[in-house]
Amino acid sequence: MDRTGLKAVLLTMLFVFSTSLASVEINLTESTNERSTQQGALGVVDVPTYRIGDKWVYETKFDVAQLIAQANVSASLNTLTGDTVNTVTDIIYTTDENGDTVLAYEIDISGGFSSGNSGANLEGTPGRLEIDYDGTDLLRARDLATIES
Repeated sequence: MDRTGLKAVLLTMLFVFSTSLASVEINLTESTNERSTQQGALGVVDVPTYRIGDKWVYETKFDVAQLIAQANVSASLNTLTGDTVNTVTDIIYTTDENGDTVLAYEIDISGGFSSGNSGANLEGTPGRLEIDYDGTDLLRARDLATIES
């Protein structure tokens, strides 16, 4: 989304929020992780403003010992490690659980995780476990609550 499109979305948000808030202050910066400050009847709310293409990379570790125990298999596995990447792919209007139309961020989540060489053992056979993950979350823009995952 270009800067003009972002301004249109923010102006739409301003219109929606102005009906229920005492005052709205929107701070635009050139950074890729903008922040909006809103002040209303309940106090100040500080929520990031995302743009399409914003990306975050998290170093991730999974301890899967409990999953193995629940599966009731003879296996051992090192903690899985890898990077999780969150990318804003769309900004949309959607209906939340209350039936209200809200502005939302579509976030694609992906990651590749590994036990490392000889980090996995299934019924006496050593090896390496690799897992790829892909998912999509829909986050409500006003408070980043998860609408859908």
